[in-house]
Amino acid sequence: EIAARLSTGPMVSHLVHQDGVAVDINLGTSRLYKGDGRTAAKEQVSTYLERPKRFFVNDPSNANIGSPVSQRILRAMLGELRGRGIDTVDRKVDHDGAYLFVLGTGLGFHLSDLVEGTKPRHIVLIEPHEEFLRHSFATFDWETFLDRLEEEGRDVTLICSRDPVEIMAYLNRCIRTNGIPFIDGSYAYLHY
Repeated sequence: EIAARLSTGPMVSHLVHQDGVAVDINLGTSRLYKGDGRTAAKEQVSTYLERPKRFFVNDPSNANIGSPVSQRILRAMLGELRGRGIDTVDRKVDHDGAYLFVLGTGLGFHLSDLVEGTKPRHIVLIEPHEEFLRHSFATFDWETFLDRLEEEGRDVTLICSRDPVEIMAYLNRCIRTNGIPFIDGSYAYLHY
């Protein structure tokens, strides 16, 4: 579906080349990276990894668990914890995040370093601008990136939409498929 949309339609933006290499996107009135996107992306990822945006589930009692079986298991688990004097889970998980939510693929310069630095099981790429994906085919080796992730046992979901309702529907499906509990400790990265 996305490939069909990407292969057609006029493009308003265009790539900016430096020494024969595409490094930025000219948006008409400004540029996406305002310089060499490779350098900008590397700096952005480095800064992010120093203090990554992660989210944690500290109290599962408020979780929206629909299944009666899951509700009984949750009640039993919480009862067991309370019986041991544990009223809250105040320690953040120390494992790699199950999900990495990336808002903006841009030209793809940030993706490999970001995945390497966070080591997620599930990568969710959200790109509202189809043109940026089309441009990224000239700057980023998607095939090698996706093959490597598959070899490592990681999966990728690409959501290409500007519609927040559609994006949330895709996110809900992805999280339900891969497991709601794995949301704990996940990463959120805003590229632009």
